[in-house]
Amino acid sequence: MNVLLFGFLLHSVHCEDFSVSLPQQLEAVRGSCLTIPCSFTVRDNYNKQLHSGCRAEWRDANNVQTTVEFTRPTTGDLTQKNCTTTVYDITEQQGRRVWFRLDCDNPLKWTFTDKTLNITVNVPPTPTLTPPTVSVSEGQSVSVQCSVPVPCLSPTPTLIWSPVLGHIQETLQEQPDKTYVKVSTLNFTVSDPETSLSCSAVHSRVDGTTVSSAVATAQVMCPQCHKFSVSLPPNIKALQGSCVTIPCSFQVENKYKTNLDSGCKVVWRDITENTLLNTRQTGDITQNSCSTTFHDIGHQHNQTYFFRVECDNLLKYTFREAGVNLQVTEAPPTPTLTPPTVSVSEGQSVSVQCSAPVPCLSPTPTLTWSPVLGHIQETLQKQPDKTYVKVSTLNFTACPLHHKTNLSCSAVYSREDGTHVLSPSAQITLDITYQPRNTRVTVSPSGPVTEHSNMSLSCSSDANPAVQHYHWYKADGGTHTLIGNSSVLNMKASRDTTAIFCEAQNELGTDNSTVTDLDVQFPAQILSSSNCPGDSARMSCVCETEGNPFPLIQWSLPEISSNHSISSEPLSDKALRSVITVIKPQWRDPVTLVCHSSNSLGSQKQRFSALAVLYRPLNTRVTVSPSGPVTEHSNMSLSCSSDANPAVQHYHWYKADGGTHTLIGNSSVLNMKASRDTTAIFCEAQNELGTDNSTVIHLDVQFPAQILSSSNCSGDSAQMSCVCETEGNPFPLIQWSLPEISSNHSISSEPLSDKALRSVITVIKPQWRDPVTLVCHSSNSLGSQKRRHYTHEFQQAGAEIEVKSLLLISIIIILLALMCVLLYVIRTQNIRLKCRSDDVALNPIPLSNESQVETQMGFYASTNEMVPQAESNIYANANELRAEEQAKSSAPNCNKENIQASDSGQDNALYSIVNWKTRSKKKVQETAANTDPPCSSYLEEERSIVGDRGRFCVSEKLVECEYAQVKFKPKKQVQ
Repeated sequence: MNVLLFGFLLHSVHCEDFSVSLPQQLEAVRGSCLTIPCSFTVRDNYNKQLHSGCRAEWRDANNVQTTVEFTRPTTGDLTQKNCTTTVYDITEQQGRRVWFRLDCDNPLKWTFTDKTLNITVNVPPTPTLTPPTVSVSEGQSVSVQCSVPVPCLSPTPTLIWSPVLGHIQETLQEQPDKTYVKVSTLNFTVSDPETSLSCSAVHSRVDGTTVSSAVATAQVMCPQCHKFSVSLPPNIKALQGSCVTIPCSFQVENKYKTNLDSGCKVVWRDITENTLLNTRQTGDITQNSCSTTFHDIGHQHNQTYFFRVECDNLLKYTFREAGVNLQVTEAPPTPTLTPPTVSVSEGQSVSVQCSAPVPCLSPTPTLTWSPVLGHIQETLQKQPDKTYVKVSTLNFTACPLHHKTNLSCSAVYSREDGTHVLSPSAQITLDITYQPRNTRVTVSPSGPVTEHSNMSLSCSSDANPAVQHYHWYKADGGTHTLIGNSSVLNMKASRDTTAIFCEAQNELGTDNSTVTDLDVQFPAQILSSSNCPGDSARMSCVCETEGNPFPLIQWSLPEISSNHSISSEPLSDKALRSVITVIKPQWRDPVTLVCHSSNSLGSQKQRFSALAVLYRPLNTRVTVSPSGPVTEHSNMSLSCSSDANPAVQHYHWYKADGGTHTLIGNSSVLNMKASRDTTAIFCEAQNELGTDNSTVIHLDVQFPAQILSSSNCSGDSAQMSCVCETEGNPFPLIQWSLPEISSNHSISSEPLSDKALRSVITVIKPQWRDPVTLVCHSSNSLGSQKRRHYTHEFQQAGAEIEVKSLLLISIIIILLALMCVLLYVIRTQNIRLKCRSDDVALNPIPLSNESQVETQMGFYASTNEMVPQAESNIYANANELRAEEQAKSSAPNCNKENIQASDSGQDNALYSIVNWKTRSKKKVQETAANTDPPCSSYLEEERSIVGDRGRFCVSEKLVECEYAQVKFKPKKQVQ
């Protein structure tokens, strides 16, 4: 580390241009902010490397490799060599000896070890009271200042006086090392023999808390207080014809203090005891003020006056201890300018004060600046001797235009007779230092110069201090090349050096002139970039030339008879490009093209040799006649052309249909009938070197609107939809005719292609019962077509039918279950009874409620025994019953098969016969007449009384089921 430190120190010795300006010591308050005033200079050749990529660092002076990490540091403009840094929330660990380091993203990296800053972080410093002790006379004005260092300008410390004996005025003063001190001035009049003053400072921390410093004290002594004494200025100047105010205060012995009352008055006497009469008392005598204004001052008042107090009691006293010498002048005094000289750098704020004495407060003098360079602020300031001074402060920012400006200030006083008198002017000359400006170049000779001739360029600039260094640069785009280092540059004119500027530098900075464009003239010259490229379709020769004055180009084509074109464009204000293009070169032998370039200073030519070019067809294209839309089946002609060498030998025409190509012709012209099926066509050109296709030509074949076969209608009980699809070119339109429909409906349309359209009409809950007709009309400008759509009756009972279907299915399931139960009972009885040969006697059963059995089939059957013979015929006297059934045609008939009960002559005796019927289908007539819900079934019971006999009939209304039929027969027929 010692070797490294020695290297830095040694480098600093040899490179004195690297320097930094820093205070030696800064005191900071823990937790507050700290501003480090800093400025620097670098070696001349590094000035250009100061830019926004530079940053400031603070290195530990005890370990140069260690960077002191401050909180939120903010740095001034490093490009202006301002390294002032403000840090926040400073801690004790950051208190150390530091060096400033400049670190740029280029070779400029430097640690300034010539100045060391010692930062201490401690409790707030104790303010300083000036003077620490004061000894004055009674009634005398005293000014005591309390000052404290300001570590950071935002915010400054707050100074607190105790006790507050008078007026307080605060200022912020910049020290020579660029640090600041806050000063609070307490102005008061002494009235006590001994007074103790104290002052403390309150500093603010970053976190919002505050911390107070120790208290500084001062003693004010007044040995003569409480005796007869007077305080007034020894001399005062007055303008003839105006007024003057004598500030005055007094003290009397303690035993006379009670005599000071409203009966006392102020009297002024001269040395001969003559009383001055034209006066006006302005102070309160009871408060020990004897201030008085003298009016209409003349030369007779040019003498010394003494104050006398006269009361209507024992207090009468002339204060001969001190008098005021009144000096009457013809002209007002000259104002005072502060500071007497101004020497600042451009951009700095300047404050100049013009002050003039105020003999009388009404009116005060008027202060006038010339010229007015900025903002003016006026105040009336009370002096320690109680006189007043009017101060006008002119604030402005220094700029180069202010340099050597004579700044003057004058005062205008008013006399009591209404006239005015002007004071002499106070004047200072401003000395403003600034970096070079208005840098400019003068060229000799002016105007155009011939290449290689001698020329001289001079650089001048306005600067204070004067320019120290000049530098000349050649500008080439974004690159600058140094070519000279004096105020005058002598050089040979060259076409390569036409843009030049100079740089002027003093100790404050640099300034560049604008770029001067030299008009260097030289003969026309063809550039090496000239060439003659070509391909199978064309050959282009490029000729590029440069010259000043601007050159011209001409082509010589003695051996060429082919089609060609020539185009030119400037490359710059001194260069030109010309291109000759030969379209479809047909020659087979080499040819020569010559480019001639010339201007007023000379000419040059270059020959280009072109070889023969053979190529396959290129730029194959199709021409259609007639162009634009054509009507289907009309005649049309298509021509195919192409560039080729040798010429095209064969042409082929193809119809393009997606990825399929169909040959439709074999000549350069294709004559055809326009068809909607052939709208995409291209041609192919062929010679012995190859083929080339044109782009696909899309023919606009127009045809009338036509409704497609895919149009249809579909529907159900909720809605009906009809679809109409049409095709045509121009694009067709669709309209629906609905003259017979009053139902709610909607229509929607969508394009199927650029020539086809689909339209859908939807009828919601159609209400009609008879067939209706919907008509679709399709049309375009070439024709129209329509199609009718027929619909049938829609019933609105869909929901009811569905309910009846479910009911029928439920009844069928119940009947099947009942038959299964009945079969089970019959079979059980059959096992218990013995079979008889042919007949089974059925015991008579009275028709009463005693033996009635209610079946689940909805009728009554009285029986003792059952012997079923078969599932389809289970009664004993089947033959007799069939004969009787045929004979008794007049009996109630409920169906093809029925159950009858007839009287036999026996009282209350019936026989029952059970017939099992298989499944049967209802007839269509019965179905049409049935008003019951469809798909339902049931057994209907019917009873009739014949005499005293009961007759039962069970009619079967079964669509498809099995059921049991019971017939009742007389007993005699089965015995």
